Amino acid sequence: RSPLIQKVSSNLSVFWPTSWFHWHLWRALGLSKMYRTRIANMVGAALRSIGFSHKGKRVLWVFRPEQVEWLGLFDEDVVLYECYDEYRYDASSGVLLPDMVEQENRLLRQSSIVYTTSEELYLSRKERHGNVHFIPNGVDFDLFFTNSVVAPEIERIPKPRIGYMGSITHWLDLDLI
Repeated sequence: RSPLIQKVSSNLSVFWPTSWFHWHLWRALGLSKMYRTRIANMVGAALRSIGFSHKGKRVLWVFRPEQVEWLGLFDEDVVLYECYDEYRYDASSGVLLPDMVEQENRLLRQSSIVYTTSEELYLSRKERHGNVHFIPNGVDFDLFFTNSVVAPEIERIPKPRIGYMGSITHWLDLDLI
């Protein structure tokens, strides 16, 4: 997909840069510097296209430890780290990823503020950063439950019905489900 800029309000635009392939592959191929340059150029072009002037604070909002490589590329004033998962472990095997630990430690050292989506994440990050906040995940009840159309295949399943929406990872209690 091509780069997308969405103007949310008069003082907030959101930009989704495009990438040919995942950051890990860039790094494995020894192209980290090229990746950083590509991202910086796309963001610079996006800022120019919306007529951005640096009158207020520029916030870089990141959500993965690998994005520590982006810090400093955008002349940001504030780095917001949204920690919504336990990145130190491989999602499918549960194996500790030492590179990810180091990247997250670097990100925590350089972040202005950290938001977490679970109490466990909050407690573990609070030990390593002085400005951590817990904001639990939520759901748009009306979106999921009001006037929803149920597929015929699901309608045939007797009530009560329980569903799961999320990743299937090592920590998920499949026996319980």
